[in-house]
Amino acid sequence: MKQLENRLRQRPCPMPSPPRAAETSGVRAEGVIQFSMPANGMAAGRIYDIARGKDIDIGGTLETAASQVAPANPLNENILRAWFDADLLDTDSPGRTWYGSDIESQRLQNLAPGERYDARTDELSKWLGSKLRLSPKKINYLLDQYSGVLGDALLPLLTPTAERDMISAAFTLDSAASNRLSNDFYDMLDELTYNKNAVNATGVDLALYRFWNKQGDRVGEINAVIRQIEADESISDKDKRELLRSQYMLRNATERQALDALSEYRAAVRKHYEASEGSEEERASQAATAANKEVFGAEYAIQAAGKASYETAAELYEEGLSYEDFYTLVTAGPLTPSAAKQYLAYCKWMDAGDYAKHFAEIAGMHDIKNSEGKVTTSRKSQVVGYINRLDLLPDQKSAVFVASGYKASGLKDCPWWDRYALRSEYYPED
Repeated sequence: MKQLENRLRQRPCPMPSPPRAAETSGVRAEGVIQFSMPANGMAAGRIYDIARGKDIDIGGTLETAASQVAPANPLNENILRAWFDADLLDTDSPGRTWYGSDIESQRLQNLAPGERYDARTDELSKWLGSKLRLSPKKINYLLDQYSGVLGDALLPLLTPTAERDMISAAFTLDSAASNRLSNDFYDMLDELTYNKNAVNATGVDLALYRFWNKQGDRVGEINAVIRQIEADESISDKDKRELLRSQYMLRNATERQALDALSEYRAAVRKHYEASEGSEEERASQAATAANKEVFGAEYAIQAAGKASYETAAELYEEGLSYEDFYTLVTAGPLTPSAAKQYLAYCKWMDAGDYAKHFAEIAGMHDIKNSEGKVTTSRKSQVVGYINRLDLLPDQKSAVFVASGYKASGLKDCPWWDRYALRSEYYPED
């Protein structure tokens, strides 16, 4: 029930619900629908809820009560209300429903006006939209508002989606399909977008916006599957409703997880942003990577860093390299994915953090030349000197040498080399 919008949670319902509605709707407990009640009855109900320790949306309750007892405003509540709300002739406006949400989704807004429809848009509205070059989604809304009961009965029959019968649709709710999660999710996207575009925006705002965009991509993939199911005329209405319900539940879980995690993620981004260095772009990237690891774990952080890197990590995971080590070495470290393979082959015995530190030192080495361009100290000699100073066994130093990209045949020139101390578990022979 907490997930339903206030307008649905407090909507009057005049009859008992069938068992299916009781099973799927958070509004109806134990198969009984709340009965229509005036403001005083609503107040009694809210007091009863408070006594049971439930959280009450006082603002929403007062708003609903006022709408039930206050006289209608002739300037706002009249026969032209739906026409003005839909804003049919303004192609830049998404239009507003009577309960305050957008008629056209953000996805539809990116299409040409005559192509703004989905599986819940009737064929008549689509035909009119294509001829008039206006939004079929808005036309459908207007037809539904002005056709009354007749439209409620006929319009769903002209769509490819699996609509419930008129009685069920009017008097029962399915909390999987009708809830406030999507509204809250996209409201947060708007807020984070505004923050990111603000004059005083920082890397924190950029990191949070990118995080939410990734969550939006996941929700978008689910919505794409929903649209495919709705448009598939080869599926029976019964099977379609079951398939859609499973996708609605998956979308709800994705949106709820993102909303629940945002506060912790924001705190983590701010903490790691303060410890980061560089430009705002670089600090945003560093903070996001560290926050992803802290809040969601190493595997998610690797996945968020890029598809190619995650594929390599998954491959190495099967070979014995943990996601934690891959994150330390590559995602938050100096190694490339291919260099991580070298670590797994030769230096798995060494702590990944220590190896990343040593590799960073070695990676920064280069030939030293004099003013005439002649090499006075080679990179290889510097690498050998660095490895030789490490507190490691000779065969371990040899493993680091080979993992650094040099052939094992060059070990005989290294100061720690002892052919009799060779241990094959540290590195293979050429």
